[in-house]
Amino acid sequence: MVRCILLNILSPDIKYYLCDMARILSIDYGEKRTFITGVVSGVDAQPQAVEAMTLFPNPTTVGGASTLQLESSVAGEITLTIRDLTGRTLSTTIDKIVVGDNSINLGNHLPTVKGSYTLTVSNERGISSQKFNVH
Repeated sequence: MVRCILLNILSPDIKYYLCDMARILSIDYGEKRTFITGVVSGVDAQPQAVEAMTLFPNPTTVGGASTLQLESSVAGEITLTIRDLTGRTLSTTIDKIVVGDNSINLGNHLPTVKGSYTLTVSNERGISSQKFNVH
């Protein structure tokens, strides 16, 4: 018998199932299902939304400004989600990116309370996440 755990910590729109002691990861997004077999560790096994992603400065300050730099091989719409470490969504923004380098000012979307957070970028290709701190 295969036992699976549903993981909804990265994106509420994508269902992650971790099965058989981390040997099978099933990812459902929309009508698509992806299976990854072998030993799965971390979040690198998931389909990535963008090729590269950097948030700076990190850490940032309460009331400060941060910029998200993305490198993408496709143009389109992305969803930016900021969550606290309990998984609670603090803000969601939809933006458009172009092929190549993109720069997005996160100014008004940053948390106003000191702590650790996760920024998730998602699109039809997958998701990319980065942790950041507010001091």
